[in-house]
Amino acid sequence: MKKTKLLSILTMLPLVAILSACNSGEYFQYEKEDITNSQVNRDGYGVGNYCPSHGEARVLVIPIKFTDFEIEATYGKSEEEARLDMQDAFFGDSSDTIWHSLKSYYEETSYGKLSFSGYVMPWQYGFSDFERQTPLNAFTFATTTQPLAYATMVLSNIKTSFSYYKNLFVDESGNPLYQTADEFLQDFDSDGDGSIDYLSMVYSAPINYGEDMGVEDGYYWAYCGGTSTTGNKRQPDIGKWAFFAYQTFFEEGYYDENGNHKNWTAEQIASGEAKVDCHTLIHETGHALSLWDYYDTSYSNISPLGRVDMMDNNVGDHNAYSKAILGWIKPYMVNGSVEIKIRPFASSGDAIFIPYNGYYDSDEENKNTYFSEYIVLEYYTPTGLNERDSQFALRGAYPTCPSESGIKILHVDSRLGVYSYNGQTGVQTFTGYTNRIIRSTTSSGSTFTKIATSNTKTETVEPDEYLISLLPQGGRSSASVLFNNASLFKQGDSFNGEGSNYQSYLFHTRNNNDEKVAFGYTINIVSITSEEATIQINAIA
Repeated sequence: MKKTKLLSILTMLPLVAILSACNSGEYFQYEKEDITNSQVNRDGYGVGNYCPSHGEARVLVIPIKFTDFEIEATYGKSEEEARLDMQDAFFGDSSDTIWHSLKSYYEETSYGKLSFSGYVMPWQYGFSDFERQTPLNAFTFATTTQPLAYATMVLSNIKTSFSYYKNLFVDESGNPLYQTADEFLQDFDSDGDGSIDYLSMVYSAPINYGEDMGVEDGYYWAYCGGTSTTGNKRQPDIGKWAFFAYQTFFEEGYYDENGNHKNWTAEQIASGEAKVDCHTLIHETGHALSLWDYYDTSYSNISPLGRVDMMDNNVGDHNAYSKAILGWIKPYMVNGSVEIKIRPFASSGDAIFIPYNGYYDSDEENKNTYFSEYIVLEYYTPTGLNERDSQFALRGAYPTCPSESGIKILHVDSRLGVYSYNGQTGVQTFTGYTNRIIRSTTSSGSTFTKIATSNTKTETVEPDEYLISLLPQGGRSSASVLFNNASLFKQGDSFNGEGSNYQSYLFHTRNNNDEKVAFGYTINIVSITSEEATIQINAIA
């Protein structure tokens, strides 16, 4: 199908984004964004229900032990002690961990819009049969059972044998919290979409166990997956799930009084001196919320975003783009010359989005959404969720967050692409851009919608066109950059997207054709104080 024909069809589709202005003049704030990232992935791409990004999301944690990795023999602590470690990691206070729990991190990064609660079940053996008659060692489990299949068996047993599980879930007086399996499962579906909000499996084998024993590469690692189920409100099924090691909670290590990184010893873990760390858990949960990896998963030696972001190298806060598509912030959208004051992003959520010159469209058919192309400005500070990771390198080796304050500038190209899928050849083909969610199925194949760009080089629609990129002060000389103090724009600095090799690595395009256009604005950092930054944005005629 030719692009022109495709686009004529798109104009007849219903509007999915509604913007309203609460500021007059040349900028406004999104008051309501009807299209979310989870909707794009679920309705456009068909990858099932995601963990809700608002309210109190519910997590069911299933610890898995193996006959060759019993908890006490492997970690020197009882199963209940290890289970309580996980309770702290998922639902504890930040003081229960070396940094943040899952709950405390997402309460802070979402500005109170999202919290997690749930239950960590007792350890149970990995098995491959519904009757749970064959406890397995880690190698056999990996070669006979996939994580999703195992989780499906666990839920099936909960449904058919709830009299056993009923006694696990009691109040302080010992009274059962749930009378039926349906009641139990519905309690873990906070948004009523028919899927458990988030199911997390934690295994007892070491990270990367079996990598030299013929076990599938990457099996014993940390990853998040999902199902294509549409859900069952009466008996909620699995939506998003994660699979990672108990050992992950202790891989961070610690820093001694001299600032030297140390790994936790087996004795420190066994005694309880070692505190759990949740960087990996928090990153994987970002996937459960619908966020993508911002590093290159094909490992082709590029780092468009600069490696310092929770969805890049598991450090610091989420960026403004991530928070916008999850509905946690209302960024200022600029459409002309204006001066704006923004507070530190870590505590306020203030951010500025600037569409490219000639790209902004205010009519009802083509209004901008977060799924377009624009420049993002944040007032970065080494505070809040950035503070510890600006002082200490994760695992003693990862890059640290900048230790100075300044303006961070990003380029986002999250335009939606329409793809056709040939059912006979298995080939998917990019056919054009859209600002609608499109999905259909025919006897010969299907049409679907997804974000056309990626920070993985092999998955982005055009070479060197990435989903989210850092635009460091002074320019960029390659597709790989590092977000550090030198990347920040300070008082008196300016940016217009020209020169300094910016355009060598960024595409500046309109939404629905291949015409390249200039950014069309000059950004001047007028002043920066501890309370706010004043940004002057001038449209170039």
